[in-house]
Order: sequence, then C-alpha cells, then structure tokens
Amino acid sequence: MEKGKRVKEHKATYSSHHPQKIDRHAHRHRKPHVQVHVQDQELLTRITVNPEQCGGHPCIRGMRIRVVDVLDLLASGLTPKQVLKELPDLEMADVQAALKYAAKQIDHPILTAA
Repeated sequence: MEKGKRVKEHKATYSSHHPQKIDRHAHRHRKPHVQVHVQDQELLTRITVNPEQCGGHPCIRGMRIRVVDVLDLLASGLTPKQVLKELPDLEMADVQAALKYAAKQIDHPILTAA
C-alpha cells in the first residue's frame, strides 16, 4: 500500500498509516439505515386508499390517479420523466412512492406446506 493513502473499506475506522488513529470520516462510508426507513415512510404517505374512490384501489395523494396506472406506464417503457409529462399533476416523489408501495406489497413471507 502506498504511504499516506487511506484504506477505503466500508467498515474501516482506522487510518492505514496510523492504525492507532481513528478515521473521523469512516461514518460517511456507511448507509444511514434509519434515515432511509424514514424517507420510505414519508413517500408512502403519498399513497392513499379511499373505499369511495377508484373502487378502493391505492391512489396518489387522494387524486384519481391509481398506483397501478403509474406502474403500468413505467412497465410499458416510459421513464419517470415521461410519466410526469403524461400525468402532469404528479411529482417525481409520487412516482417513487408508487414504486416503493409496489415493492412493499410484494415483499412478504411466502409460507409453504411441508
């Protein structure tokens, strides 16, 4: 290893040339799991379900734009920016929320009989 270079490992907490010295920037290499979870929860507040609107299907921010409509546009090959042009009442966070909602809906344990 070259003298003076720091090791850029994910969990590195010590400087490579001074093992007794703590690397003060090691926390920058770690992902903030709690912050990501909070952001996910904030995104999911954009998804609303009202039994009297759109047959109770999940919609974006109380509008009559269903999550499935956004997902269908993305699945047909549109980019998120193109979806926003197609549905101008939406914001980029709405598209992200639709994707996060779909991911959470299919992320559940599958039980099988032995």
